[in-house]
Amino acid sequence: MKRIAFVGALIFLSVFSIKAQENSKRTPADVKAEEEVLKVDTERAEAYMHGDTAALSRILADDCTYVHPTGKVETKAEVIAGFKAGDRTYLSIERDDVVAKVYGNTAILAGRNTINAKYQGQDYTVQNRFLRVYVKQQGQWRLVAHQATNLPK
Repeated sequence: MKRIAFVGALIFLSVFSIKAQENSKRTPADVKAEEEVLKVDTERAEAYMHGDTAALSRILADDCTYVHPTGKVETKAEVIAGFKAGDRTYLSIERDDVVAKVYGNTAILAGRNTINAKYQGQDYTVQNRFLRVYVKQQGQWRLVAHQATNLPK
């Protein structure tokens, strides 16, 4: 019994030590970059809800690839054209469980969306998991790739 307790304590301490080392590798610059990219992603969601194509033009990279949960792929120009044409209206976008990881000038965001919207005249509410890739270009975080997968109802 003492041996099991000892092994359990040893495993706990090993895991705790590894986690502490991982967290200590995050520099203040990494933390700042994570905060910046999370802010830009919030601005992106707000731009979607307000149909703000000027903000989207700034946030989406020129070569952005946007993969919808349906599998439809759009470019930056197509996303913006859809807003201008009025074929998509986002009533609410709630994001949670969002994690940002920064690797130099690249940031990966993963999280969950709950979206209430109209797309091509159809109402829908959906919950999905997303993965977004941002790259810092000319001092600005820009979305270069987005992919979402709907969660079962």
